[in-house]
Amino acid sequence: MPDRKEHATLKIERDGAFSFNGRPTTEPALQNAIMAIHHDDTPLYVEIEASPSANIKVIRTAVADIEAAHARVAFAGMTVAE
Repeated sequence: MPDRKEHATLKIERDGAFSFNGRPTTEPALQNAIMAIHHDDTPLYVEIEASPSANIKVIRTAVADIEAAHARVAFAGMTVAE
């Protein structure tokens, strides 16, 4: 994973709730939240930590929002018991 200054985390819970860099957010606000921390030409990687029970449509929407904010997507596995 890249240097922390070029890295953000999006957690998607099983109910579809989002947390961006540890703060609750909504899908409509996600793109603006990403753009607020992505100030220069350095690539920003948003690591998605999705619950295995999260709806794939929610994950796809998050990926589209990340790409629309000119950031890159990375996925992380979750090992949390649900």
